[in-house]
Amino acid sequence: MALIGLGMGPMLSGLTVAIQYSVPPRFIGTASANLTFFRQVGGSVALAVAGTVYALVIREEAPVHGLGAAHAAATATVVPWLAVGGALIALAALALLPGGRIRALAGRRSGVDG
Repeated sequence: MALIGLGMGPMLSGLTVAIQYSVPPRFIGTASANLTFFRQVGGSVALAVAGTVYALVIREEAPVHGLGAAHAAATATVVPWLAVGGALIALAALALLPGGRIRALAGRRSGVDG
């Protein structure tokens, strides 16, 4: 848990700063809101999938090896797959980012911004 906390903590705040720095000032609120929305949805989906896989492994392993070994096997199954899956989804999202759309919008003036 300490390793996960040390990895996730700096990544979450660093990602927020990177998102805010990468958009024009008038889009900081929108970018932050999108980041928070997708972080929450992604976390909910990941938790549901990980919980389902964890419970399935426990159900299969507990009668054969005991409850303690079943929890260890479930953890050893879920954590690496969750990490790899999350990394692949993040890589795909970064690869598919639109390049010039925000910069083109930033050049236009809207009635809201004055």
